[in-house]
Amino acid sequence: KTITLSNKIDELGEEVFLGCEKLNSVTIKRTISDGFIKSNYKAFSEITYSRATLYVHPNDYRLYYYDMNWGWGPFRKVEKRQ
Repeated sequence: KTITLSNKIDELGEEVFLGCEKLNSVTIKRTISDGFIKSNYKAFSEITYSRATLYVHPNDYRLYYYDMNWGWGPFRKVEKRQ
């Protein structure tokens, strides 16, 4: 299962995708130049953080991969999207 977060989303709340443990792909359409999407550290389940791949714009890859402030840090796999 996949989910794409549009460029109109500013923030993800706590446990918003908690029951979605079959997610294997989360794509962020928004670029950093449009503003960072803040995510609560508990927006996804531990299973999703460990199994799913987070796809981001190539120019934003390092910001998401090394994130420690905006809630995307728990994703173990971060890739550059097409």
